[in-house]
Amino acid sequence: MNGKKARTARTALRQRNEQLLATIRAARPVRVSTDGERETWQRGPLTLTAPVVPHDYPTELRDALTSYRAALLHGECPRCTIEQKVTEAGTLFTRHTVDCHADPDRLVALAAEHGITFERGI
Repeated sequence: MNGKKARTARTALRQRNEQLLATIRAARPVRVSTDGERETWQRGPLTLTAPVVPHDYPTELRDALTSYRAALLHGECPRCTIEQKVTEAGTLFTRHTVDCHADPDRLVALAAEHGITFERGI
């Protein structure tokens, strides 16, 4: 593929992803199912899996999980300003600020501090 065709293809992909992100942001999340530990949600064309927040978790961990879910389902984190984009593969990527407890890496570490194990896939 020559340079001009490659630029055209990247531009088309970027426009598709921006349109997809706008569609996702405009859609209201609808819960599809739950298995007790995770819930499956539909937000426009996107299917999401969100952890259920157990009532017996420590308050700090419950708050962090609630913020994580809010960012995932509604596109806004109450603790930080998130960045969301659609990747080239068509998946939604959400990035929290480094100091946000709802960041998946920090969430896993916070859970470990309380003796709870999370898979990184949350």
